[in-house]
Amino acid sequence: MTADTKQTNSDALVEALFSTVETADGKEGNVADALFAIARATEKLAMWVKYLGGGDNADNRGAVELPAIKVEEGANRIAEAGEAIAGAIESLAEKGEQQR
Repeated sequence: MTADTKQTNSDALVEALFSTVETADGKEGNVADALFAIARATEKLAMWVKYLGGGDNADNRGAVELPAIKVEEGANRIAEAGEAIAGAIESLAEKGEQQR
């Protein structure tokens, strides 16, 4: 790999991480936004897991049902963030092919 290729790959990675793309829900975001979304979803998941199995449930559902719902919601948010990352990578790949 030549120094020019390494620089090109480095530039492409930086552009992919910080370029703004439209997300599945029509908002704009980048990889950093996706990582923050994953972190927020994980924090919410951790908050709901504390109610698992205890007598102090915040809801009248069982100890497993409410966290299971929250795990599904968190997993969906992680999937959306992954789709945003994939979209950014695809967009970058398309730009690279257009420049050839």
